[in-house]
Amino acid sequence: MGEFVGGRIVPKHCGTWNKRSKYEMLSIVYQPETGDSYISRRSVPAGTALSSEEYWAICSEYSAQVHNLEQDVDADVQQMHSDVNATKAAMSKELSETHTAMSNELSETHEAISQELSATEQRISKNLQETTTTLTGQVTTARNDLVAGRKDLETTKNQLTARMNSIVGGNTTDTELLDARVDADGKTYANLSERLKAVDAYYAGADAETVDGTAHGSLAKYIHEEWRNDYDLIRGGTFYKGHVDVSGLNTSDDMSGRVDPNGEGYYLLIPTGNLHDAKLNVLFYGLRGKPAIMRGNWGGMEGDFHYAGRLSIVPAQHFKEMDDGAIMMLTSISAWNRSSAKYLYINLTEEEAAKAQVVVCDTEGTPCVNCLTELLNRVGADRDRRAVQREAAILSKIEQDKQTELEPIRTAVAENKTAIDNQNKAVEEKLTKWDESVKESIEQALLVQNSNWRGKTINFIGDSITYGAYTPVGGSSPNKRAEKRYCEIACERLGATCRNYGVSGISISSTSYQSPTGAISLRYSSMDAAADMVVIAGGTNDYGTGVALGTIADTTDVSFYGALHVLCSGLCEKYPGKRIVFLTPFHRSSEAANKVGATLAQYKQAIYDVARDEFGFAVLDGWTVGLSPKNAKVKAEYIVDGVHPNPIGHELIGASLARMLNAI
Repeated sequence: MGEFVGGRIVPKHCGTWNKRSKYEMLSIVYQPETGDSYISRRSVPAGTALSSEEYWAICSEYSAQVHNLEQDVDADVQQMHSDVNATKAAMSKELSETHTAMSNELSETHEAISQELSATEQRISKNLQETTTTLTGQVTTARNDLVAGRKDLETTKNQLTARMNSIVGGNTTDTELLDARVDADGKTYANLSERLKAVDAYYAGADAETVDGTAHGSLAKYIHEEWRNDYDLIRGGTFYKGHVDVSGLNTSDDMSGRVDPNGEGYYLLIPTGNLHDAKLNVLFYGLRGKPAIMRGNWGGMEGDFHYAGRLSIVPAQHFKEMDDGAIMMLTSISAWNRSSAKYLYINLTEEEAAKAQVVVCDTEGTPCVNCLTELLNRVGADRDRRAVQREAAILSKIEQDKQTELEPIRTAVAENKTAIDNQNKAVEEKLTKWDESVKESIEQALLVQNSNWRGKTINFIGDSITYGAYTPVGGSSPNKRAEKRYCEIACERLGATCRNYGVSGISISSTSYQSPTGAISLRYSSMDAAADMVVIAGGTNDYGTGVALGTIADTTDVSFYGALHVLCSGLCEKYPGKRIVFLTPFHRSSEAANKVGATLAQYKQAIYDVARDEFGFAVLDGWTVGLSPKNAKVKAEYIVDGVHPNPIGHELIGASLARMLNAI
């Protein structure tokens, strides 16, 4: 029969009815097929059916409970529809007003930017048009002047060539110089210098400038500076007798008979770089084989040469033996020859120096005999080349000026674009935050509207975690209380009223040395009886203080199993027909065996064994709320001391618990 508790006989809950079992008097059984519960009038033999009124009396009818539940559900549904409609209307209005305000703000921003960009484009277009008109006029004038100058120069060249061709002889003569005094109009000057000065005066100005912006000052000076070395070679050149330092000879070349070991001999300086540019070669007459060549620079006057290059024999492919016995050095096509500024031909005997001749020739080996005409031709060609370069330089300057003028505009546009991008980014961030806020509000509203516990009252009883104690700096002595505990957050999301009976330090069993008189197995009786649900969250202090685990057979508060039996029986009596829910302990930093050899997992399993399996209560797994201090990052952010969650930890637990409770 039932047991005596506090001077009263309390019926014994025996779970689901089993026909093969026998039952004591005042035993309560449950029939799954009908949902009804029966209590025994006397001791019931095995095999006695529940329909036997001699032994059984019905104590709870499923149909009545269902009828009451249907009435409650109908009322809740009607209220839910009203609340949902009101919520949707309020949310639609808020969304509409917010979108209108943001659309107006974006439209104003885009309009201001468009106006500024339009004004900038107009300024750019106007400036480019003015600059292009001015520079086009300058280029046109320069081109006309160049065309006229080329035409006059071509006429002068043709006349000079005709006159020079009439001169008999192979080398430049005084007759040629006399002929050069006569200009294209037949005017005869006192000397060649006067003739060249007249040409200077005619071609003075832009045409006399070089590409780098400098000016030679006169045509005579130009010829003197640019082609003097060529002129000297054409006139026969000059051999010098002196000394050259040959200590840097390349020993891999055989210089036997070609280079005096002491560096004594006759030398001739040849500007092969200039000849290469003019597509000219050099002819040597009267030499014994290919000459030795030192590449490099020199300094000083006659007999004072300073070696600054590599002394070696020019490769054979850079020379060509002519039919008349001359040796031609291919300066016009040889990149090897072009790589050095000057050449020094060395070790000529006095006899060779007296007989040797060096002349400039074209690529076919024909000597350039009419030197003045050759020079003037090259001057004209060089003027044409420089004119093209100047024209390119002018166009380049136009482009540079345009780019210079556009640069601040581009900078301003880029800055405006950056500002716009920043504004758009800020708007997007604002929209994202607003969207997340709206989604969260909608989710919360829908959860409340769909809550099975909206408008109901839920009693929570537990230890310091339910109370809300925590420490922000770690340690074992919590010194603060969260403003909102997880149980209150869960009820807020469910639309339910929360009663918090949490007290720090209490256990489920009164055998704990810490606050034994405040044990949950005793304090549950002090809770308000008018509750629709009771949630018990305990067990972590039983584990922490080493309460004996006991066995499933314990029915008195002498162990953790026994305390659970006492608590569950009392809750059945105090809250008949109400929902009873157990929440197993949350994860903590240490869950290993305690001083009585039991792990936290074993205390958790005891709750399942008694509350769920013996009494049919709902049991929620505290290890699935999403927090575990075993993870260092989670501990540092949510559970600093390894046991008690901080305020944001309570937020996460409350959100998880709301979903769990709503599913019951």
